[in-house]
Amino acid sequence: MHRRATPGRGPSRRAEGMPWSGVREILDLALQCPNPIRLEVGEPSFPTPAHIVEGAMKAAQDGYTKYTANAGLFSLRTAIAKRYHRLYGVQIEPEQVVATAGGIAAIATSLIAMTDPGDSILLPDPCWPNYEMLCALLGLGVQRYPLQPNAFVPDIAQVEAQIDDHTRVLVINSPANPTGAVFGEEILRELLLLAQQYNLFILADEVYDELVFTSTPYRSFLQVAAHDPHRVIVVNSFSKTYAMTGWRVGYAICPEGLSVTLARLQEAFTSSPCAIAQKAAETALEGSQEIVTEMRETYRRRRDMCLIEAEKLGLRVIKPEGTFYMMVDIRESAQPSRDFAKGLLMSESVAVAPGDTFGPQGEGFIRISLASTEEDLRRGLQRIHRYLRKSSEQM
Repeated sequence: MHRRATPGRGPSRRAEGMPWSGVREILDLALQCPNPIRLEVGEPSFPTPAHIVEGAMKAAQDGYTKYTANAGLFSLRTAIAKRYHRLYGVQIEPEQVVATAGGIAAIATSLIAMTDPGDSILLPDPCWPNYEMLCALLGLGVQRYPLQPNAFVPDIAQVEAQIDDHTRVLVINSPANPTGAVFGEEILRELLLLAQQYNLFILADEVYDELVFTSTPYRSFLQVAAHDPHRVIVVNSFSKTYAMTGWRVGYAICPEGLSVTLARLQEAFTSSPCAIAQKAAETALEGSQEIVTEMRETYRRRRDMCLIEAEKLGLRVIKPEGTFYMMVDIRESAQPSRDFAKGLLMSESVAVAPGDTFGPQGEGFIRISLASTEEDLRRGLQRIHRYLRKSSEQM
């Protein structure tokens, strides 16, 4: 006898157990406020460059409106391989590249390919909350390695202390969301040695790799792991570098053979990324890169302005070395960061991301996005300072 499903039972425990992003919670509240200063979302403030849009229009006219291979267009994968050779001097074969529907799809399929339910992954703390969401959906345990709050870089001994028999993947995000930290080569090499010692995969999230402000050249993990490439998957995206968030094109660079697995996994979720968006991404890589320099320098100017303004106000901020984020220390308020963010929005009409959504080490901070105008950033910092002072006086 067949058992009939009971209507209206609601969502699965897996779906219910997925943590919700505090960034989205504040965003939803901000949409109900009149004319708030929006500093909560990591959305580039630039439009997609015109030549990329034109490339997409031409692709549609040329008939790129059908399925592509699961791994994406070979021409795009070739262009991505050339990018990594141009920027980092590493030799990547197009067959190692899998184009995905945004960076998040590259991360999801990579985790599925590297783990089984019951395995655990090591996440930096604080980190992008979507990692924890994926772990909840995939039945993976979360182990957090703390980032030091003065500069948000890892202490290798503290990373090692989190490893046990269930640990399968070490996640590294540099340049980092939400902190803007860039890990130096020595730290990356120590993390690689740790992964070798405990036989871990490394998932290196390099989505912000061209938004770096340091004088020292940025090092891709593919350079660091050149002699041990079989344990590393590098994930990247067109969203931030080329202001293409809505186009949904990312990619994974995989060890030899694992790319076939990722491509097969895509059949179950998206089949492949949108063909037109893939051609737009190809145009982005093959066209002038001046727009990337222009956007990076704009974010750098905004960062420097915020550092000066924060010093004038007496706000304690952690200087970001990359991305377009900045962490603001609100510990003197003695409020949980989520309460602080909601109170700031209601009282001062400024939307920021609460630090606790990025992990326990994010508590006591809020994240602001530099993808806003200098005027909004200046006014936002002034209002944060005012609300922080009021909160401290009420203790």
